[in-house]
Amino acid sequence: MKEIKLHPKQDDAYELLTESRKRFVCFGGGSRGGKSWLGWVWLILSCMQHPNTRWFVGREELKRLRNTTLMTFFKVCGEYNIPTDVYSYNKQDHYIEFENGSRIDLLELKYKPSDPLFQRFGSSEYTGGWIEEAGEIEHDAFDILKTRVGQHRNQEYDLTPGKILITCNPEKNWLYFNFYLPWKKDNLHKDYAFIQSLYDDNPYREPGTDQQLGALINEAQKQRLKHGNWEYADDPDALLSHSDLLGTQEVEIQKGTAYCGADIARYGSDSTTFAKFNGNHLEKLKTFDNKDNAEVANRLLAFIATEAILPKNCGIDTVGLGAGVFDNMKEKGKTCTEVISGAKPTKQYDSFSFKNLRSQMWWQFREDVKNKKIVIDFNDEELRSDLTAPRYSIVGEKMIQVESKSDIKKRLGRSPDKGDAVVYANAMRAGIIKTKKILRVSMAG
Repeated sequence: MKEIKLHPKQDDAYELLTESRKRFVCFGGGSRGGKSWLGWVWLILSCMQHPNTRWFVGREELKRLRNTTLMTFFKVCGEYNIPTDVYSYNKQDHYIEFENGSRIDLLELKYKPSDPLFQRFGSSEYTGGWIEEAGEIEHDAFDILKTRVGQHRNQEYDLTPGKILITCNPEKNWLYFNFYLPWKKDNLHKDYAFIQSLYDDNPYREPGTDQQLGALINEAQKQRLKHGNWEYADDPDALLSHSDLLGTQEVEIQKGTAYCGADIARYGSDSTTFAKFNGNHLEKLKTFDNKDNAEVANRLLAFIATEAILPKNCGIDTVGLGAGVFDNMKEKGKTCTEVISGAKPTKQYDSFSFKNLRSQMWWQFREDVKNKKIVIDFNDEELRSDLTAPRYSIVGEKMIQVESKSDIKKRLGRSPDKGDAVVYANAMRAGIIKTKKILRVSMAG
């Protein structure tokens, strides 16, 4: 077997994977930086050095894992003269087995409606593993795999803690918030590590890589893949881009009537957020961890009093726990306005229509941003991500449907509470929320 040669950033990542206490190592953030090569070198050497251990490599689709990532496995074996009788690939059950009993499972990490919590991996026991093209998968897949490593012969070989390598290109999802942004701010969690590796960090890249990446016509793709720009990761199906939001900072502030949007935490990990528009200006955001209905109502009561917001101009998300807050406010003599995202839209147009009120509210916000009718000058990375996260689609011939909050949460790994509160407040400002009583039914936002 030939000597293993890695470039300096690959070496740094390999050291983190083999000699540190870091549990989750994210490597990449650009194209052709040697992500897949590093992944296979780590898994192959781990298998050969530690008999009877069990590892995984996972990607959203098994087909792409076999057709692309697996091909790099054979290249690595060929490059380092690893004899073909040392390992075998089981095409039927999709695993690589080594002569010493070690094994690498090929996993499909796609979200399946029949298994929304990825429980199919719940009983698996692995020594460690690698998530390839992690930007394609949902946070819940990563979350469950975190619990499955460190479960197979780790103590025997002193391979503690169990580790996961995450390789990716820039994506404005859970990777951005768990790895890139904390790394940028120098406050990464002690179990996490991030190494940005771009094409020019890799002296072993194919000739012409610079020209190929430079020839990308789509500027967002070029910024992401060539320059490793995470802030440029705009989705073509997104309602809004970051440049759209930045454009609102140039709009003249016009003070006027005050409006509020209240997004009430639905689950323990969510936050409650109040947003205030003063005329066309997003003037205030207040966020706090989940409290009981009475406490949230008291805080909202104080907020609208301090900010001089009439109760009727305060829209409360009454899907789930928000209904209790609305009722509590009403008992205190402050009748606010109900916002039920799954309700029918309050207005339709000849040329297009909306799937539900949520779609109408987000579309209104989109139009107000693009037409520079409102001012958003908060320096808040989380808010910007919330407001640029939702995707939309055209259902049938002309119906606009905006992505549900639950689907966004799966991608981001957290709830977009700030964004929804701002959109509710803007919907109140724009007058598209009816103040009459709406019959409450169980509707997802």
